[in-house]
Amino acid sequence: MAATLPYPNMDFTPLDVLTAAEMDQMVANDKYLADFCTGLANGTNIENGMIPLRKLKPNYSKEQIEIGTWIDGRKIYRKVYFGKGDVPKEVSVINCATVIDMRMVVKNKANNGSWRTVPWLYDTADNSWVAGFYMDSLRKVVVMQLKNNMASAYWWHLVIDYCIDVSPE
Repeated sequence: MAATLPYPNMDFTPLDVLTAAEMDQMVANDKYLADFCTGLANGTNIENGMIPLRKLKPNYSKEQIEIGTWIDGRKIYRKVYFGKGDVPKEVSVINCATVIDMRMVVKNKANNGSWRTVPWLYDTADNSWVAGFYMDSLRKVVVMQLKNNMASAYWWHLVIDYCIDVSPE
């Protein structure tokens, strides 16, 4: 939501005679700007959505952060899961009613520590590079399906964007 004056197209010339209606429009614009500045100072522009949370909060955190609104009005959250060393077989995650996006990256020990996205579908006779993952919602875990070379990592991270609340149907 952008800040827009109630009367954005006023044509004002200093020392011009103004009608009562034009004065009322100027006062309305001044009041709007004063209220907007007050909202910046006391935080109401954050609460009323004038300033989106994603502009103020970091986009990535190991804590759950609100990043937006889904198409049905539910809040979207993001959480980063990460680790050092080989990728585990499973990662416990927060309960998600709706997954909006999941993405994963690993820094492999092979090939000079290359960063690779998951899924990784490398077409070769050596299937030790194949990798994928999925969320088991009932168990609240992400199941890693990484073969040997992909699971052998220095670092890895998984980013999940999700809604907690059930869809209002």
